[in-house]
Amino acid sequence: MTDQYLNIIRLKNNGDERGYSYNIPREAFDYIGKVEDVHLASIDSGKIRGNHYHIDRKEFIIILYSDSWIFAWELKDGSVGEKKQFSGSGCILIEIESNVTHAIQNIGKLPIYIFAFSPNKYDPENSDTVVKKII
Repeated sequence: MTDQYLNIIRLKNNGDERGYSYNIPREAFDYIGKVEDVHLASIDSGKIRGNHYHIDRKEFIIILYSDSWIFAWELKDGSVGEKKQFSGSGCILIEIESNVTHAIQNIGKLPIYIFAFSPNKYDPENSDTVVKKII
């Protein structure tokens, strides 16, 4: 699914009997340019991460899942918003423009894992992250 604010890409599992294996497409790195920050996190059952937007930072997020979850997004001004539910197992890559509020909610029983890539170095003293609850 693609629109002018974000792009959702289902990654192909190239794994075998040893387990899953996903490749990040070159286009995702081209989208953000030089990677200056990588953030890894899990989301436990019933929990939410995100509910924020970045003033001057686009990013791509990889979500590795084995259960159900929801991705929600909305423009900073609230003019465009949507929720999309995923279930089963797989890996999704989402490219997100700046000023797009985004949140991931784990509605399954198993943890899901996120990997966020950004062209901006993380600086807790000068964060461009603005909290905005959408789920």
